[in-house]
Amino acid sequence: MPGSSKRPKPLGSAGPEARPALRLRRLAGDAFKSENRFRLEASASSRCPYLRSRTTVWRPGGNGGTALIHAELRDQSDEATGRAVALCARPLLAYLAVGVVLWCAVGWSAAHFHRVGLHEQPVETPGGALVEGWIRWDAFWYRSIAEEGYLYFPDVQSSVAFFPAYPLTMRLLGPVTPSPFVAGILVTIVSGASGAVLFWCWARRRMMSAAASSALAALLVYPFGWYLYGAIYADALFLAVTIGAFVALEKDRYWLAGVLGLVASAARPPGIAVAICLVLRLLERRNEVRELVAEAEQVTRLASQCAAGGSAVLTDAPPRRVGARGFRAFIAQIRTRFSPRALRWSDAPIALAFAGFGSYCTYLWLAFGNPFLFAQIQGVKGWDQPADPHTWFKVAVLNKLTTDPFSDASLLMLTQAMLTLTFLALVPKVARRFGWAYGVLTLMVVALPAVGSKDFIGLGRYLLAAFPVFALTGEWLSQRSPWLRRSLLAVCFVLLVWLASLFGRGYYLS
Repeated sequence: MPGSSKRPKPLGSAGPEARPALRLRRLAGDAFKSENRFRLEASASSRCPYLRSRTTVWRPGGNGGTALIHAELRDQSDEATGRAVALCARPLLAYLAVGVVLWCAVGWSAAHFHRVGLHEQPVETPGGALVEGWIRWDAFWYRSIAEEGYLYFPDVQSSVAFFPAYPLTMRLLGPVTPSPFVAGILVTIVSGASGAVLFWCWARRRMMSAAASSALAALLVYPFGWYLYGAIYADALFLAVTIGAFVALEKDRYWLAGVLGLVASAARPPGIAVAICLVLRLLERRNEVRELVAEAEQVTRLASQCAAGGSAVLTDAPPRRVGARGFRAFIAQIRTRFSPRALRWSDAPIALAFAGFGSYCTYLWLAFGNPFLFAQIQGVKGWDQPADPHTWFKVAVLNKLTTDPFSDASLLMLTQAMLTLTFLALVPKVARRFGWAYGVLTLMVVALPAVGSKDFIGLGRYLLAAFPVFALTGEWLSQRSPWLRRSLLAVCFVLLVWLASLFGRGYYLS
């Protein structure tokens, strides 16, 4: 057993030595009958997010035996509430520490440094510059929706471009807050803290503690991450409910996953990707459990043969069809991994995740006659992002780099473009490490806004939703030397504070 200095005895005879085989047979049978009662949870290096503890079955031969498989199903109904509360302390304290520094930087910059653009004059709000520094750009759109509802004027920038979950939450808090701006800041803070805790819980189930800690740090000091700490934008809410939906799904709480998915799909346009990937993840989990149960049954048969004095060999992978190569093999693997035969009627609550996106489209259709008005309005003057090749092929970026390649705007575009390409390049690794559904999620939440953006401005904050990439980053950092890891995180933190201070002064950065 792992953690023990003694090697398990070979299965050479019946009796006590055959008990591991009997135990595997019982566990496999129980799991096959009622998969939802058991969970396979992640070991330190396993791709599958269900393997936690390991049982090794040996056969005679070699230097005392050869390991055939490492797998054990564990009933997780004994989760300790007290331990869960203790685990929440680390992400909350880390979020609080970074947040205090950012609030000081934003408040000081708004009060003492030169302000630019539309925010040269401060907005009257409770809390003075400390609060007012977070009221920038889209905050006024969200305030308008929370107070007056949606408005649409043809060929003019209108509030229908913004999805309803965030401003509706601001409106709900309106009676207990002094202003809609304060309500928005509270929503962002609670969402950011919740997102940190949920990400920590999600990462802890899949990685070593050191890697999970590095992943949390990478998320909290991400240079465009000030939107998690007080900015009146929907990104913190979207991140929190997205991670929460997947955490609930992994715990078989389908109603909760469906409701959180509903909020996610009503918070931002890529929320439809969350709904799709919740279904994909459900199918992937269900089919992975069936595959692992089949392996456990095979091990049981081989262990029984070994216990009777024989010998057997376990193949490394299930048999594939002869001649399946390349694209055909890929399609066959997709069909196996996401086979809809695994769905049950009890999975129906997951479909709630589509209701947020569908409800907003229905409202736009009934109120203004166009269910996709939120996308069409992006092409009006001022936003200038119509759904045409000019936007898709980033003509504005090429023109800017040609005419003024060394300006601050060009540097900002290139920085966010490089981050976007990096996140997209990591999609295959995310799929291999955490599952294909998470790879599809990362691809969609990055690619959808990237295609619709004329110049990559805004992608810096949109990338926050690709939380599996931050987990990969944390795993990579945990394998580096402590000096390099701390240096990289320190550089990111300095960039975060600097960019947040510029945001407080009125610069449009993302």
